[in-house]
Amino acid sequence: MRRQIGSGKPTKLFISGLHGKEHITTDPVLKEFENRVPEIDVNGKIILKSLGKEDREYVSTLDERYWDTETGKKLLSIIKKYNPSIYLELHSFTNSSSLTDPKRIDRKGVPPLVELEPEILAGSISPFLRINHFQKEDFCFLLEIPKKRGFSEELFKILEIISKGKNRDEIIYNLEIKYPKKMGKMKKYYQLFYKGELSEISPG
Repeated sequence: MRRQIGSGKPTKLFISGLHGKEHITTDPVLKEFENRVPEIDVNGKIILKSLGKEDREYVSTLDERYWDTETGKKLLSIIKKYNPSIYLELHSFTNSSSLTDPKRIDRKGVPPLVELEPEILAGSISPFLRINHFQKEDFCFLLEIPKKRGFSEELFKILEIISKGKNRDEIIYNLEIKYPKKMGKMKKYYQLFYKGELSEISPG
């Protein structure tokens, strides 16, 4: 996998293989994206990284223990090294019901993910990571795809929007054009998060 696409600012970090065996699905997605995106279309530079590793315990990034694991420590060192203002995590799932459950805020302390496209879920990253290692104006995004699916045109278009954006506002604007209601919901979650009012999310 190429380490970098483009050059200059902003710095974007696209990362996969954060836990379990997700890299089996997500690494090929980043590889396909790397092969298809024209460098001329990239605003700034994209750093592509995989933390995939066989035979490791699955620990969620929402679990505070994650940041003491080898992978968690490596992720923090990569973020410190590149200091991205645009950050994307690529994950995979076997069952989406717990991820989109409106009661996820009660179970995990984070909002439910939003289905941008059939079986392509989106949301924010670990609160620990968001608060302690990024600025409020940074763009931090998480995408979840099913393990059986892999790369798709719909996913490529989302990655393309992020790769072309120069900052958080521009990326959000272009995602809102494509997904007005769904991005509206995610913006609401973002605002409640920084107000410390996520508990106000309605389960309905």
